[in-house]
Amino acid sequence: MLNEKKAYQTEVELVLIDELVPKDHLLRKIKKHIDFTFINDMCRDFYCEDNGRTAKNPSFKVRI
Repeated sequence: MLNEKKAYQTEVELVLIDELVPKDHLLRKIKKHIDFTFINDMCRDFYCEDNGRTAKNPSFKVRI
């Protein structure tokens, strides 16, 4: 029986979302002028504090 070697990944590629979004993209302009922190208060009642997995903050920071 012929044993073939399995292929292994030997390189890693680092991709940053900030580099994928063009500097003049509409989302960058929106983020600059609108404060979305109000989303935390709007969503707070939908998360249980003592049951289940810990909820992720809905207003996570994305550098765009």
